[in-house]
Amino acid sequence: MTAIPDWTAREAFLNRFYARRAGRGRKVPSFAAFPEPATMGEADRGRQILDGKFVLDGRLVEVLGASIWHNKLYGAALQECDWLNDLAALGDQKARARAQAWVWDWIARFGRGEGWTPQSTARRLMNWLHHAEFLLQGMQGPAQRNFMQSLARQTIYLARAWQFVPVGQGRVSTLAGLNAALLALDGLSRLRPKAEAAFLRALSDVVGREGQIASRNPAEAAVLFCDIVGVAVRLHATGQAMPPALQNVIEVMAPLLRGLRHGDGTLARLQGSNGGNPVALDAALAQAGVRAPAGARLHMGFARISAGRLVLIADAAPAPAGGHASATAIEISVGRRLLVTSCGDGSPFGTDWRQAGRGAASHSTLVLEGGAKPAEVMYARTPMDGGTRLELGHDGWRAAHGLVHARQIDVDIAGRVVMAEEMLMTIDAADQARFDRALVLSGGRGVDFALRFHLHPDVTVVPQDDPLVLNLVLKSGEVWALSHDGQARMTVEPSVYVENGVASPRSTQQVVLMGRAMSYATRMRWALGRATG
Repeated sequence: MTAIPDWTAREAFLNRFYARRAGRGRKVPSFAAFPEPATMGEADRGRQILDGKFVLDGRLVEVLGASIWHNKLYGAALQECDWLNDLAALGDQKARARAQAWVWDWIARFGRGEGWTPQSTARRLMNWLHHAEFLLQGMQGPAQRNFMQSLARQTIYLARAWQFVPVGQGRVSTLAGLNAALLALDGLSRLRPKAEAAFLRALSDVVGREGQIASRNPAEAAVLFCDIVGVAVRLHATGQAMPPALQNVIEVMAPLLRGLRHGDGTLARLQGSNGGNPVALDAALAQAGVRAPAGARLHMGFARISAGRLVLIADAAPAPAGGHASATAIEISVGRRLLVTSCGDGSPFGTDWRQAGRGAASHSTLVLEGGAKPAEVMYARTPMDGGTRLELGHDGWRAAHGLVHARQIDVDIAGRVVMAEEMLMTIDAADQARFDRALVLSGGRGVDFALRFHLHPDVTVVPQDDPLVLNLVLKSGEVWALSHDGQARMTVEPSVYVENGVASPRSTQQVVLMGRAMSYATRMRWALGRATG
């Protein structure tokens, strides 16, 4: 959901002025090239929407009443019309009739500029353009004229109001919506040169040379990529030349996003990501036409190993400002099944959930009490005979405990075995002094640590006779054995899995290896292997 604008009084006044002025416009354009859907949703969600259940701001909410526009709490999110994607995916007559009723009701209520904001308008324009054929089927005369006129009014408003969106991803997405509309509609070509120049400037401010964005949020990067590709699709449809700067961004972002995906198409659930929209990303990657594979480099600070059916993704870079404490955290998928994951971003469920989701304990990594944001994160990748080695580390526990965490993870070439060593160590005399103080404060018990493996809700934990081994059973029946060297105590504890489009976080489990650091160097080994037989 688009954030509430933080405007000055002058900006708020000008925004209202531009919206009301545009809302009186009489231009009724035609389509330069009839737009085809660049994105599509999910039919199951379309059925939920017909029952009054919408995915808004990442969670499932119920919107009751004869008109969805009476809803006060989620009115702004509903006006972005993302629900159109799911109704169009369902595609039957009932879904079309409901979508048409809501869109034409919106035009009657808000079509003259009431409550317009740039980001919300851009999202709405994108969705209307994507599904214009779905919406206009059977609509003729005044109804079709009202729809086309509203497209023109919103586009003309956006051509003036985009400047009120701060520099950043929001401005890029806003200008993407504006450019897509200007390319789709005849009669507004005079606005294109300035809009395209602003769009390319905004892109250069947000997307780095390797396709990265400042937040390091994989889902945010995917949304941005889909918006950018939406402009490219309109350029192609109207026979316009692709600006080299736009083509370059698409060419560097496509392999980066492939490097952030698991086998089921979802994105790594790290740095605020809850997996993204695999269907929309599939479509954007196909439309982009960039076939470059992910490769072995870091992808926006994340390392990825793909071996056989196994994918392992690790956070190998410092968190951005306000980011998640997930340095060295890993996620593992097997085929189209997620196995080891993260709890996810709890923001849709309030401040407490958001804070919990940002903490190190919500990620699959080693955790101590009293940690701080790491000043340094270490990463190395080494090819080996028969596999790949990742070496990860960070100094987030150094100030409180004098300890640096390092983990060495080896994945065999067939993707059937993951072997790892976890290390807590002091680096110099000052670290040893800090550790000695921490040891005294613990009463000589040692510094407690917990190595966490958060599991997907579809994974079943089966204890074994050997206390050093647990079997993890995927929904398909495939079994993976998690074992350790006895330097810690293995327990199974409750956990949560925050998933897009659910009413509340899902219950799941985590395997925890609990131990104590008693000296300047503590080592522990674990392995995850495909069970045979």
